[in-house]
Amino acid sequence: MKRIYSWEPWFFVFFGLFHMHRIWALIDRETYAFFWMRIMENKGLQSFLIMGILDGLCIVGIITFFRECKANYATEIYHPYTIGIKVDLINYNK
Repeated sequence: MKRIYSWEPWFFVFFGLFHMHRIWALIDRETYAFFWMRIMENKGLQSFLIMGILDGLCIVGIITFFRECKANYATEIYHPYTIGIKVDLINYNK
């Protein structure tokens, strides 16, 4: 059975809540665009805080991916240019 860390469900909950802002974009595109343009042009604490959090989450995701690469569900893939030939990612270079 695959290991699930205690923080993983919370990550996906916050990931989903973060992407709820896209509904705001569908409802009121002008206000949404104005908000993000103001954040990006301001270069204040709020802008650096948002970018810092996003950078941190990206780095943690990359580290987790490579640390758990052998335990991932996708240990074999089908090469996009071949038909039905599996590529074993774990033993690929062995």
